[in-house]
Parts: sequence; C-alpha cells; structure tokens
Amino acid sequence: MDTLLVPSFVNLNRADDPFDTGFACPYTQTIPYMAKTAFQGLNALVPVIDMTRGEDFLEKELKRVLRPYRIKASQISRAFRIAQIEQEKFIKAIKQRGREIISTLKERAVVIVGRAYNSFDRE
Repeated sequence: MDTLLVPSFVNLNRADDPFDTGFACPYTQTIPYMAKTAFQGLNALVPVIDMTRGEDFLEKELKRVLRPYRIKASQISRAFRIAQIEQEKFIKAIKQRGREIISTLKERAVVIVGRAYNSFDRE
C-alpha cells in the first residue's frame, strides 16, 4: 500500500512559547485536504500538527494515523522522543548561528524572514 505522509500544520508554537500563535501558512494547513480532493484514491496519512495542544496530543495523532500499519505504540513513542531531542538540537543550532551572524554586524541591520511570496513582495 503506497501512502503519503502529509501533515496538516496548524500552529507551530508550543503552549509555553513567548509568542501567542505561530500559525502555519494556509497552504500547509490545507494541502493534505486539497491533495485528497485532487488525487482521487490518494492514501494519505494526515496528522494534525498543533503544537499549542501539547506533546501528548501530537504523539496521539501520530499513533492514530499509524494505527493501520500495526506499529507498536512503544516504537512510536521511542521515535517521538528521539525526534524531540533532534528538534531541540536543531533549534539550538539555528539560534547559535543567528548569534554568530549578529555578532559580526558592524552597523544596524534589518532582517526579513519569511516565504518568498511574502518577503519578496514589493508592496
């Protein structure tokens, strides 16, 4: 059975994040549902990724969508924990690299971060 993993990213900020919301782009929120409509018979795993609902919710979502594959819950939990550790390492590395770049600036700078369709818009 060929299957595509297409998460529905809703909110990427955790409940303890200093920012209230971290909504994902509307395309990344809805692409799984559009793909299922566009491609008749598409077998897609669509976990809802809403970090504000906590890690327990996310782990349950993964177990829910993987249930048909008969993967042991303990295996999913273990993989989930490993993924969390690696994600934290990645976030720390990004922050460290940002600090390195900022420390080399000789004058004030404006940094624009975003998707090309937003950050490169002339308006």
